[in-house]
Amino acid sequence: MERQNSTNTDKPTQADVVIVGNGALGLFLADELMERQVGVVVVVGPSHRDAGASKAAGAMLGCFGEVTGDSLRTEAARTRFELGVRAHDRWPDVLRRLEEYSSTGFPLQVATETHVVLNAIGAELDTVNFEAILKALDEYGKPWSEIDPTDIP
Repeated sequence: MERQNSTNTDKPTQADVVIVGNGALGLFLADELMERQVGVVVVVGPSHRDAGASKAAGAMLGCFGEVTGDSLRTEAARTRFELGVRAHDRWPDVLRRLEEYSSTGFPLQVATETHVVLNAIGAELDTVNFEAILKALDEYGKPWSEIDPTDIP
C-alpha cells in the first residue's frame, strides 16, 4: 500500500473511495481505510488547509461538551456517547499517524483546554445540560475544574 500526496497534475483516474474534505477527520478516515486495504483512496480538499481541520472537526471531538440531559439516559444514547469518548481517547495516536501527511513540517496540534460556560440568563435547560456535562465527566473519570470566566484566555 503506497501513501502519497498527489499534486494537481498527478490526479488519479479512478478510485474505490473518494473522501471529500482534507481536514483531520478526512485524513484520518483515508488513513484508516488504507490500513484496511480497501483499494485506492482519494482525498479531495482545498490545498490551503493541508493537514488542518475544519471548525466542524473540533466540535465533533469535544464529546463531553456536547452532553445533554438525555445523552446517557438510554442504552442507545449511552452507546453513541461512548463511541465519541473512545474516539476522543484515540485522538493523540491518530494525530501521530496523520503527521506524515502534513507538508508544513510542524507537528499537528490540538487545543489543550475546553471552556464550557453556563449561560447565566438562559432557561433551566441550560443548567440541566451543564450539570449533565459535569456528571458525565465524573462518571467517565475525566478531569475538570471550575474557573472564573475572566480567566478564560
